[in-house]
Amino acid sequence: LGLCEHLETLIFSNKWEEFDEDNQLWIKYKSQNKEQKNLIAQIHPLLPKNIKKLIISGNFFNRYQISDISLLQGLSSLENLNLSCNQISDYSCLEGLSSLKSLNISRNKTSDISFLQGLSSLKSLNLSNNIISDITILQGLCNLKSLDLSHNKISDISFLQGLTSLKSLDLSNNQISDYSCLEGLSSLKSL
Repeated sequence: LGLCEHLETLIFSNKWEEFDEDNQLWIKYKSQNKEQKNLIAQIHPLLPKNIKKLIISGNFFNRYQISDISLLQGLSSLENLNLSCNQISDYSCLEGLSSLKSLNISRNKTSDISFLQGLSSLKSLNLSNNIISDITILQGLCNLKSLDLSHNKISDISFLQGLTSLKSLDLSNNQISDYSCLEGLSSLKSL
């Protein structure tokens, strides 16, 4: 793979979702591999450095799930990353990926999202189906247009009030009792 410097897109998944920014919705895709399971258990050490889109979405009931993503560090051209449905808990290697515009880490073991702090180019972020309770760090992601926080352990969403670019927000299945901070989000079209 390292010799394929011209590659911009790599998809190692049989099913995945991508955010359609024009229509403000997630679109589901299926590969042509006749529903064969994703047998990738680790990330290849020779990923092309110029890759812009990488989809390595695992399977819910699959023993081949990725837990270590440290080899993604340094992929500075990466704009779209989908690591959903794996067993990842440490995302610190993503901290320097400032070109990221779309990130999907749904259905993992995520509780700490502090790595998001420097990712100010993010426009769509899917953190659903994890064990996240503290979303304070999101207040600095002012370019977000789509944010999925569903199925977590979130109770305080006051930090979202400054995300005035948000058009789509999913907070379902959390522990939220006060939604008043969302009143000022005038761009919000889907809640």
